[in-house]
Amino acid sequence: LTLTITRTRTLTLTLTLTLTLTLMRAFGPAFGHRALAREWLCNSVRVAAAGAGYIATTAASQALQQALRISVATPVIPPLLGIATVAVASMAAYSAAEFADELRLAYFGVSSPHEAVGVAGPSPSRDKSGAKFGVSAVGFVAHLVVRGSAGIGLLALRPGALRGALADLRVFSPSEVGHVGAFASHAASLPADLKYATSDQRLVIRTLGRLVGCHTCGKRSGAFHADHMPPVAMAKKANAAFWRSLLRWPVRQRFYPQCTSCSQIQSTAVKMGRPTLVTHISQLRRWHGVGFLIGLLGTEWPVTEHYVRTFLDDVFIQSLA
Repeated sequence: LTLTITRTRTLTLTLTLTLTLTLMRAFGPAFGHRALAREWLCNSVRVAAAGAGYIATTAASQALQQALRISVATPVIPPLLGIATVAVASMAAYSAAEFADELRLAYFGVSSPHEAVGVAGPSPSRDKSGAKFGVSAVGFVAHLVVRGSAGIGLLALRPGALRGALADLRVFSPSEVGHVGAFASHAASLPADLKYATSDQRLVIRTLGRLVGCHTCGKRSGAFHADHMPPVAMAKKANAAFWRSLLRWPVRQRFYPQCTSCSQIQSTAVKMGRPTLVTHISQLRRWHGVGFLIGLLGTEWPVTEHYVRTFLDDVFIQSLA
């Protein structure tokens, strides 16, 4: 533990020193701080454009699926649409980043950050005909790694983690209030029956709601209710089937955290017997950051290391003198 703390402190000190030296180099009057600020501005715009393109595409995918009445309750289709959404969103992020580079070329007259700061270095010669399709694969792998259920499991080539990540691609589809939602997790639920939740169960559900969010819309704030899945009315109707009575095989239910708004929508939908879809466009998760990662691929930000190395060399030579 002591060794870990020491290494952490050393890493923190190193990063702090590097950042300090970079800022000194950037804002020092003798080092052309305007050019470096221009580089950071160009790269920041590129990353922001890529991230916005990715998020906008995932939102458009949800809106289209809602119009087509496709939800996580639809058999087979949602994971396939999830794969398509990640691929198209990754290409959209790449295109947005390229558009930002074209704006840089038009405004600053340079096609590379290296040219913007006057440092010799490779210019980005991208094969635009095939790069978009290549980056879609990169975005898909990044999504699997960033997705919470895959994480280290994917890197360790654990088949179970990979299957879980593929199944979780349903997060790009709207939820249907009569079925388990897009953000539902079996680990974040409790066994249930036809009765209401007990006080202890409600306490656990409220805690799970703040941690993982409403299983229908993903909201993490406000009050949370213990939502029967499937709903009690639907479970009773299913249990009334002759074959279930004959085999004594009732529907298994579980409690999932659900926000007040989705609970009210579900109550109305179940009473009217009308399937109702709920989108979760405004609820961002860490996998939405894949677009920003794609934007970072072409920033060539390591060029700033040139300034840090030059500054350290100057300090070293001056100390010898």
